[in-house]
Amino acid sequence: MPENSESALRMNSPSAAIRWGLKQANWYRRKKQEKQIKSWICRVPATILVVVSGVAPLLGGLWGADLTKLGYVGLLVGGGLFLTDRLFGFSKSWIRSIRTALLIEAEITLFEVSIAESQIDESAKLQSFVISINRIVMEETDAWIADLDQQTEDARQLASPGASAKAEG
Repeated sequence: MPENSESALRMNSPSAAIRWGLKQANWYRRKKQEKQIKSWICRVPATILVVVSGVAPLLGGLWGADLTKLGYVGLLVGGGLFLTDRLFGFSKSWIRSIRTALLIEAEITLFEVSIAESQIDESAKLQSFVISINRIVMEETDAWIADLDQQTEDARQLASPGASAKAEG
């Protein structure tokens, strides 16, 4: 979890605030790695399986074998992997983590520039900087909550009786 902003405000030092901001950005960058790996584990095999499934009947026709069932199995497994990524939000959360880290780093840059421009009113700039970082973290948290709610609703709809009939109609 990102570090508490109260400690950054108590330090009352621009360099301490920048270190705090970098800790926030690094937290999101570390979290990104786990999500990136899970996304790739789902998406790369899924893409390969879907492509192979589309080509299987054609190759079967060339070789004189019926590979249609193999194609269906590949589509089923590939689609399941894509669905897993969608329901658990691996790719989406990976991108959100990168975006949040970049937004925090942009705020750090703006803060450094504002401090370099003038040493006047450092405490107000420090407070503004901490508030900006907290806003970014809160927006990310709100997006995460919305995604979790949507994933829960998607899973509920898929698990409900007649879900396949609704999808076809």
